[in-house]
This record gives sequence, C-alpha cells and structure tokens, in this order.
Amino acid sequence: MATSTVEADTRAHIVAVADELFYARGIQSVGMDEIRTGAGVSLKKLYAAFPGKEQLVAAVLTGRHEYWEHGIEQAVAAAGTPRDRLLAMYDSL
Repeated sequence: MATSTVEADTRAHIVAVADELFYARGIQSVGMDEIRTGAGVSLKKLYAAFPGKEQLVAAVLTGRHEYWEHGIEQAVAAAGTPRDRLLAMYDSL
C-alpha cells in the first residue's frame, strides 16, 4: 500500500473521529488529545496530518459539505421533471 494512501486513510479516520466528537460535544469542548486518543494515532501523526485544530475543523466542515452536496445531487439526478428536481432538493434536506 502506498504511503500517500495510508496517509489519506489516516487523515480520513482522524476527520471521522473528530466529526463524531464535535457533533456530540461541540468543537470547543473537544481537545486534540481526545481526538488523538479516539483515532488511535500518535500526537506526532495527528499534528503531521493537521498542524492545528483550525485545520481539522476546516476538514470536518469540508467533509460535511461534500456529504450534503452529494446527497442533494443524487436526489436531483433521480427526479424526472424540473418541478420534481426542485422538490427533490428540498426533500433531501
């Protein structure tokens, strides 16, 4: 397995753990050490992937944005008429 794939997988795992913790308790209530523990990575690896909490929060928000956009795009693409596409967007939300 290529190093970049491992790094991408590790980053994705850290983001998923952070997303879960942020959603459950709030961004301000969750520290980097708790994210490190939850993700099962070393502090060095966490800070290599995300130099600061701000970068990690941005990655979490980007992931949520992509998730919602993808869901709306799928719902709209499955609808037949322009009216149904418009309604599908709102139904998806």
